[in-house]
Parts: sequence; C-alpha cells; structure tokens
Amino acid sequence: MRDEYKIDLWRLGYDRAMAGYWAEQMSEEFGASVMEKVAQGPFTWSGPMKELGSMLSDKVINYNNNPILKWCLSNTGVKVTGSLDTIQPVKIQQKRRIDGLVSLLNAYVIYCKYRDDYLNMVG
Repeated sequence: MRDEYKIDLWRLGYDRAMAGYWAEQMSEEFGASVMEKVAQGPFTWSGPMKELGSMLSDKVINYNNNPILKWCLSNTGVKVTGSLDTIQPVKIQQKRRIDGLVSLLNAYVIYCKYRDDYLNMVG
C-alpha cells in the first residue's frame, strides 16, 4: 500500500503482548519511531472505545462499508469492568472474530494519544 498508493505511516499501534516478530519486521521496514505498543484491556481501551463507538454511531468515521470490518463490528459486544465503568470489546460468540475492531481500536488509541500533533501536521 505504501508503494502503490503513496501512503506513509506516521504512527502504528500494535498489541504489545501478541505482535512478536511482526512488530520487529515493521520496525525494520518503517523505523522504530513509527511503532507504538498498545496495552490491550479496559484501562487503555475504555475512553477511546466509548468515543469511537459514538463516532461510528454518528457516522463521523467512514470505514467505506468494509465488509470484514462490518462483520467484526457485528461480532463485538461490550464488557463493563470494575467500579469505574471501564469497558472493553468482547466476542458475542466464541467462534466469531473481532480482530478488525481491535485493530481499529488500537489505531484510535494512538490517534487519541497524538491527536494534537496529527491535527497540527495535517492542518
């Protein structure tokens, strides 16, 4: 995609526990400064997940009606954890996949973290 569509990565959020060799390969390709570990769980995901859910409901985010992401979204439930009303995504059925939503959520966590920098860069 980078070569064909001239898309440069600015930041890339990934699962710090499960990305393993993939993160190493991406760091070699794009540079370690682009790669950003994301802790998976309610502490990290709760605020961004609530905001992302609202933005998807309000049709602020355009995902081009991607059938795989749409399927992953339809497979996703919300688990409320702890007394702080933190939330995290869960599969509604064990054999379903939510990886597309998790990837989108990781990307959104990084966007939220660097939102001002990004808006200054593109604005």
